[in-house]
Amino acid sequence: MEFLTGFIFLWKMSTEETHVMSIGTRRSHRRKGIGELLLHSAIAKSIHEKVNSFTLEVRVSNTPAIALYEKYELTHRGSRKSYYTDNHEDASIMTVDNLQSADYRLLMKKNLLLLLKRLKN
Repeated sequence: MEFLTGFIFLWKMSTEETHVMSIGTRRSHRRKGIGELLLHSAIAKSIHEKVNSFTLEVRVSNTPAIALYEKYELTHRGSRKSYYTDNHEDASIMTVDNLQSADYRLLMKKNLLLLLKRLKN
């Protein structure tokens, strides 16, 4: 049986910003690097397309996702009150603004090497 293990939907809002509309991993496949692979690929695509800013919303209770986003230097920029309709949980708006910098490209290379090592194990 085949099934979807993960997905990411992006919206290139302008030549300056990519917004993650939704990202998710099948519950049985979480904590295996799939979400990070999706995130890394989306940021790499944004860099390739000369976009400088990358933004998403995340549930304030989703500490594993927040830790992943912080690994890619996304920082909290604001909140959306009662953003999620299932339980009215707030969302944290997270953004990184320096995608085109040499330092950020170096971070991406470092994170990719660590991710590939993790996926091999």
